[in-house]
Order: sequence, then structure tokens, then C-alpha cells
Amino acid sequence: MNTIIRRPRATRTGRSAVIALAGLVLLAGCASPGGRTDSMKRADRYARAGEWDNAITFYQKVLQEQPDDRNARSQLIRAAANASQMHRVEGERAERNGDLELAQLELELAVRLDVTNQLAIDRLTDVNVALEEQRASRESERTTIERAVLRSRAAAPPVPVLEHTAMGKMTFDYRAARIKQIYRAVAKLGGINVLFDPDMRSANATFYLEDVQYEEALDLLTSMQGHFYRVMSANTILIAEDSQQKRRQYSPQVMRTFYLSNADAEQVSAALQTILAARQVMPDTGLNAVTIRDTAEVVEVAERMIARLDKARGEVLLQVELFELDRTVMDDYGMSLSDYGTTLSVRQSGGTVNPPGISLADLGRLTTADAFITIPSVRYQFMKQDTSFRLIAQPQLRASDGQASALLVGEQRPIVTTTFNPSNTSGGDVIPIATTEYKDVGIVIQATPRVHHDGTITLQLGIEVTAVQEGTGAQGQPVFTARTLTTTLRLMEGETNLLAGLLRDDERTTYTGLPILSDIPVIKDLFGRTERDVLQTDIVMSITPYIVRMADIDDEDLEAVFVGTENAISGGGRSRRGGRNNDDTADDASGRELTDPVRVALQPAESFAAVGDRLSLDITASGEGSVNNAGLRVNWNAQVLRLVEVREGGMLRGDGANTSFTSNQAGQGTAAIGVGRVGSVGGVDPVGVIATLEFEVMGVGETQVQIVSAALRDEAGRPMAVDFEQATVTVDR
Repeated sequence: MNTIIRRPRATRTGRSAVIALAGLVLLAGCASPGGRTDSMKRADRYARAGEWDNAITFYQKVLQEQPDDRNARSQLIRAAANASQMHRVEGERAERNGDLELAQLELELAVRLDVTNQLAIDRLTDVNVALEEQRASRESERTTIERAVLRSRAAAPPVPVLEHTAMGKMTFDYRAARIKQIYRAVAKLGGINVLFDPDMRSANATFYLEDVQYEEALDLLTSMQGHFYRVMSANTILIAEDSQQKRRQYSPQVMRTFYLSNADAEQVSAALQTILAARQVMPDTGLNAVTIRDTAEVVEVAERMIARLDKARGEVLLQVELFELDRTVMDDYGMSLSDYGTTLSVRQSGGTVNPPGISLADLGRLTTADAFITIPSVRYQFMKQDTSFRLIAQPQLRASDGQASALLVGEQRPIVTTTFNPSNTSGGDVIPIATTEYKDVGIVIQATPRVHHDGTITLQLGIEVTAVQEGTGAQGQPVFTARTLTTTLRLMEGETNLLAGLLRDDERTTYTGLPILSDIPVIKDLFGRTERDVLQTDIVMSITPYIVRMADIDDEDLEAVFVGTENAISGGGRSRRGGRNNDDTADDASGRELTDPVRVALQPAESFAAVGDRLSLDITASGEGSVNNAGLRVNWNAQVLRLVEVREGGMLRGDGANTSFTSNQAGQGTAAIGVGRVGSVGGVDPVGVIATLEFEVMGVGETQVQIVSAALRDEAGRPMAVDFEQATVTVDR
């Protein structure tokens, strides 16, 4: 036994339909439990609080229960006008903030709430023009490669795509039937053919599902029975036992090359092999591309995975200020001698001091007048010297998120290294080999930024300060000194952090004095000299990060991706009814292209009449698609207008088809209208007059004749997107 129940489902319509739905919710509302008093109180409370959208909902509930409540109707009009102004202000604020899409939503809602809000109409026109210019500019800025990548993503898959004819949600009920018979029955419902693997066995099975799409039912049925199906052509599937051998036998292979713009080819290749267990993946570092060969399902999932990985990294600009403070202090005080020694000399007979020699005969004639002794001069030193030096550098570093960048403030010193190789000789002597290498001397900064989603920035900093002392090492070799700092900071954008403390303090003291006397504590400075040299060096650095751009991640990148089961990867990203993405088919089981909403309006949009006149308003439709039936609900002020007659228009019977037409006045100031084509005659273009309303003018004033709900359906019973407009009638006398 099998029972099939077809149930239409709503289609997704895009931005205009969202606004239309918002307008329906706000202006039409729906009846709810509770009395009129409770709804009126809640509506008034929301109105006093300035929550006009909620106030509209409850005023409409009051009118649903009591259509003749003039107070509720006037309050509804007032609330709609105020809500329109509120949404206009929000739209203008969004426009100033640069969010044109949000501005468009708010302004469209403002116009729908009050079609006389000229300010909202003007701003909406400007925003629409700006959005179109923005889209055109964005498209013109794309390179040839970017446009080619977008076209490739939108292209139909290279493997057959199943195109069944089943529409809407369905219920399946098969009990104690052979599984092949169930498959044949399900295939017949979808208008497709079914083939079976020769090794497949047919046992009895029971299959019951309620309110599911055709593709979902087919997936669940094969999965429950341990089978899988492969699309052989647009209207044919093959069903086989689910095993690795059978999948390899029937799964078509696809090869595709992905040219990466931001990600690294080797990293993406490794990710595909790890996550998707893809075995035939080849990175090309020259073109930064990845080529994969696998089943169509694996390649499809790989495409979506690569689209999420190939994202532009965030970038950070680092504003760095470096201060190197050098200070030299020298103290020199105390007594010093010109020479810490004395010289004894004798006069030669010729009067010459310090002759090369003296005869032995002269020795006996030497007197004290012939002896000379040198006495060193005494000097008292009083000196203090203080020298300061400051080096300032203000470099800027621009680094990608997660990528290291380096900065050197200083110089490269050559270091000569001599090696002796016994095999390199000349005449028995080993010839030395001199090589020169360069070593960085100065300040080296290494920074690796990480941009967080909240706008903060983590910096991994490494700072090294290197100095050289010439000729202080062994055999006169230079000696290098280094001070190193490694830290991790988390800063807000524009926040400055100060790093200091890389201090070097060298002090040398030398004392020179007379023996014995210089050892006496009190008087030693009178008979000695003290020299003290102090060298102080400090490095102070301030660093301020600025975000140049955040990582290019959008809502689609955060969505989960269906990849099938552990044993069988399935893309789930394309519909079997035309190869479009899930985003386009999630609410469109028919696979038809999305169109703009059908515009349903009252014509003329503005009328002037006098008491006692007859007034006719046409309910017209304009748009694209195929409409089979329509249901409308219209409201007006019963104190101004009285409905006399409702006549069917010619839109649905324009091709000579028979139609069914009904109308009834559900209460004072409201009417329901229904019209549909009889028999399986398909639909017509939604262009023309649906119905005509004839009123008698009863009183002075102004009223809005509003279409508060409009439901149009196509020949398959699927609802169509509708956008509707109201009319204004003014009675002067």
C-alpha cells in the first residue's frame, strides 16, 4: 500500500519578499486569543513606549475582532505613520554608517508603512542608486581571474544531475513490499528511471516518511536499506549495495585545478588529504594551485573547503618608536705626579749632562755640584665630565596575520675568519684561507601579529640589542655583547605599549697614588688620583598596532557543510534539480529560477470624489511567472466608502479558460476575494486586472484602501512572491 500526499512549500524570494512579508506581519497581523480590551491595552502601552511596530500588530488584532472600531483604526494609522518615520530615521542612520543594504531594508519598510512618506521615498531612491553603483563598481574592480573563478563556481557540475518532476513535500507509506518495487514506485513518482546492480538482492521492506522532499526521501530510503544510488543521466539512477567496491565501480571521477589567491598550495593540499582523505592531490607551488582527482562528491566538497581556506589574511601596521639613550660620566680628581720616578745624572767635564760615558780619572774629582736629580711635578686634578647621546628611529612595519616581520636598526659588521686546511699547501707550508661573514649589530626587532575577532591584536615580540667591542677578545678579535627580550602582548587597536629595561651599565675606577701615603684613609686623596668612568646605555621602545584589514571571512564561511558519512562523502552542495547551490534551492523544490515579486496594486493610486459618487478601483497585477489562482483581502474606512459590487477581472481568463470567482464582505470595511482557473489548464502571466471594486462614497474624509494580504499561486500550487500597494481616496464634500 502506498499513499502519496503532495504539499506545496513556500519559496524563497529575496530581499523584496522579505520586506513584503514584514509589511504583511506589521499591517495585517493575525487574530489571536484574548479579548479586544486586552489587545487594545497592549497596543496603547506599546504606543506610549514608542514601540510602534508592536503597537501596529495589536491595533490590527483589535480590528480583526472589531472591524468597526474607529478609535483602533485611527490609532493604527497614527502608529503606522510613526513607525514609518522611525524606520526612515534608522535607514538614514544606516546610510550614514555606510551600511547601504540595511538602509535599503529600513527605508523600504518605512515606505510600505506609509506610502505618503516622501522623505523615505526620496532616500530610498538615493540608496537604491548608490547600491547599484556600488555593485557595478565592485564588479568592475574584479580582475579577469576573479571573474573566471566566480563563473566556475556557478557553472553546472561536469557529471549528470538528476532532474525529477516531484514537487513540494510528500508522504510515503510502503509496507511489507519488495524493496525493488518500492524503488520503482518512488522513481515513478519523480518521473525518473531506475536501474539495479546485478548483484543487488531484493528483500521485503517497510518505508514510511511524512512531509519530506523527494530528494530527502530517496537519500533516506537508500541509506536505510544499505544501498546508494548513482545518477546515470538526467532522468535515470542506478541503485547498488553500499560498499567501497561498488562505489569505486560506479562513481565517476572528476579532475579539477584550483588556483589559489591567498592560501598556500602545500598547506591546502595537506588539508584536503587530512580532512577528505583525498589521495590524488598535487600542489603546484609555481602557480600556487592545487589539482585534485576524485569522485564528483569529493571534488564538490573540496571546492567549498578551498573557498573557505583561500581567504585574505588580516594585516597589521606596527608604528614603532626606538630611543637608545647613552650616557657617559667621567670623574677625575686628586693629586697626580708628572712622573712617578726620579733620575740621577752627573756632569761631564765638558759640561754636558748625561754623557755617553765618563773616565775613571774623573770619578775621583766628582763633587756634589756635579750630581743632578730630577724631581716630578705635582698636579691636583679636579674634573667631571657628563656626556649624553640619544638615537631616535621611527620605523613602520606592515605584517600579515600570523606572519613574522623583522626590522634591523644598525649595521652589519664584517668578521674575518681564518681557517687552515692541511690539504691546501704550497711548498710544504699550509696556506691560510680567510673568509668574511657579516653579523648584525644594533637593534633587531621581530614581530608576529595575530588579529582577533574582537579587534584586539596579539604581538609576539623579540628584541635583540647587539654591540661590539673592538679588539677586546683573544688576539685582538672583537667581542659582541647582546641583550635579548622575548614577550607576548595583547593590545587594542591604537593602544601604545612601552618597553624599557634593556639597560647596560659599565663602570671602571682607577686609583693612582704614592706608596704608604696613599694607603692612609684620611689623607689618601691628597697623595693619590681617582679616575672613574661610567657608561650607561638603555633601550626604550614604544609600539602601537593598527589594523589595516580583517580576515576576509563572511557568514557563508561560518556555515556547516554537509559532507555525507564516514564511508561515503557527499557534497550536498548542489541540487539534483538543476545544479544550483543549496542556498538557492533550500526553499525551492521545483528548481525554477527565482523572480522578482509580483506587484499587486490598486488603481488609480489616488482618487478624489464627492459624497454620493460611485468610485471604481481595479486590483491589478504586474510581474513575471505563471499564476493559477489568487486570494486577496482588502480593508477600507467604512465611514467614507461602502462596497457595492466586486467584479472579476480578465487576467486569469484572458486565454478563454474557465474560472471560479468568489467574493464576500467579511465585515464593515473589509472584503475577501478569490479567483482561480478551473481544471488542469496551467497558469497565465501575472499581468492585468484581477478584480474591480465598486464603492459608493458615504462620507467626507480621507481613507486608504489597503490590500492587507495577497496570495498568488502557480499551477503547481506553490505560493508566489507578492509585493502590493494601496490607494488613497479623498472626499472633499
